[in-house]
Amino acid sequence: MSSPSAPAIDPESKSTASVRGRQTSQSMAVWLGALLCFVLAGSTGAFFRAAPWFGWTAGFDLGNVRHAHSHLMYFGWVMPAAMAILATHLSSRRIRTLGWATLWLAALSYPPFFLYGYGMATVGSMQLPLSVILATANLLAWYVLAGFYVMERGKAPDAARGFWDGAVGLLVLSSIGAWGLGVVQAIRPESSFWFAAALHLFLDLFAHGWILLFVLGCAALALDSSASLLLRWSRRLLIGAVPFTFVLSIPPSLVPPSLNVVGALGGLFAGIGALGVLVALLRAWGQRDDGGFWLPGLIAFLVVALAWIGMSIPDVGAWGLDAGLRIPYLHILLLGGATLGLWSAARATWGPGATPGHGLFVVASVLLLVSLWPLTGIFPGAWRGSWVMRAVLAGAAAPVLAAVYTVVRLGVTARST
Repeated sequence: MSSPSAPAIDPESKSTASVRGRQTSQSMAVWLGALLCFVLAGSTGAFFRAAPWFGWTAGFDLGNVRHAHSHLMYFGWVMPAAMAILATHLSSRRIRTLGWATLWLAALSYPPFFLYGYGMATVGSMQLPLSVILATANLLAWYVLAGFYVMERGKAPDAARGFWDGAVGLLVLSSIGAWGLGVVQAIRPESSFWFAAALHLFLDLFAHGWILLFVLGCAALALDSSASLLLRWSRRLLIGAVPFTFVLSIPPSLVPPSLNVVGALGGLFAGIGALGVLVALLRAWGQRDDGGFWLPGLIAFLVVALAWIGMSIPDVGAWGLDAGLRIPYLHILLLGGATLGLWSAARATWGPGATPGHGLFVVASVLLLVSLWPLTGIFPGAWRGSWVMRAVLAGAAAPVLAAVYTVVRLGVTARST
C-alpha cells in the first residue's frame, strides 16, 4: 500500500510569504528607529525636569530643550511609528520608505532645536533657521503621507478605514496651524489670540486628531469591533467634533464669547463620541482573551473623553487650568493614550516580539503619570516635600529605561536572525 504523497508547495504562495516577511521585517526596522527617537526624546525630557532641580543646565537654554523634546516625540516617535504600522496593514512600500525619511528628518532637526530652538543657527558665515527649515520638511512629509494614503486606502481593513480616514484628514488640517504660526510670527498682530489659536490648532489636532484616531482605528481592527453600530455612529460624531476642540486649550481670556460656545460644543460632542467608541471597544475587548494589552491605552483615552466633557463647562475648564492639570492631561493623552496605544498596535500588528518588555513599559508609564500629580494644585500642600522632585525625576526616567530594555531586546533579536 503506497503512502500518501506530501502536498505540493505552491511556489507563488511561498514567494508571496517571503515578500510579506521581508516587508514586515523592514517595517519593524522603522519601528525600532522610532523607539530610538523615543529614548532620546524621553531622555531630553528627563534632562529638562532634572536641570532646575540640580541647578545645572550645562549652558543650554531649557526652552530650547523643551522644543527639542516635544518635536522629536511628535516627528521622530509618533509619526514614523504610525507609518510603520500603517505600511504593514496596507502592504505599502511607499509609506514605509516615507517613514524612514521622516525618521531622518526628525533626527536632523533635533540638534538645531536643542541648541537654537526656533532661533537662527550659524552655518559658516550665514544665519539660518535650521530647525524651522527641517520642521517644514517634516510637514511636507505629512502631505506626501496623505497622498499615499488616498492612493492606497482601498487596501485598509474595513474596521480601521473610517478612523484612519479621519486621522489623515485631521493631520492635514493640523498643518494649517503650523503654517499659521509662521504667518503670525511674521506679521506680529497686536492680539495674542492668533498665536494661541494657530499653536493649538497645530498641536491639539495633531494629538486629538491624528494620534487618537489612528490608534483607535488600530484598536477597532485588533478587537474586531467593526460590526458595532454604536462604534460607527460614535466615530462619526467624534471625527466631526474634534476639529473644534482646540479652542478649549486657548486661554479663555483671549477667546471671543461666540468662539467659546463653539469650543464648548466641540468638547461636549467629541467627549460623547469618544465615550461611545470606547464603550464599543471595551465590549469587544471583554469578549476576547488575547487583547488585554489594549486596556491601559483605552483607559487613558477614557480620561481624555471625560476631560473634553469637563472642559466644555467653563467653570470646570477654568478650575482645571488654575489647578495646573494641563501637564498631567497632556501626558495622559500622549504617553498614556498615544504611546501605549502605539505599543499595543505594534504588538497586534507584528506579535509580542515587537514589544518585548511591554508590561514593564506600562508600569513605567503609570509611574510617570502618578509622579506628576504632586505638582498640581489638587495635591495637598502639607504632603509636599523634597521627595516630590525626586519622584518626578524617577518618573521621567522610568519609561526611558523601559524603552531602552525593549530596544536592546529588539536589537539582539535582529542580530540573531
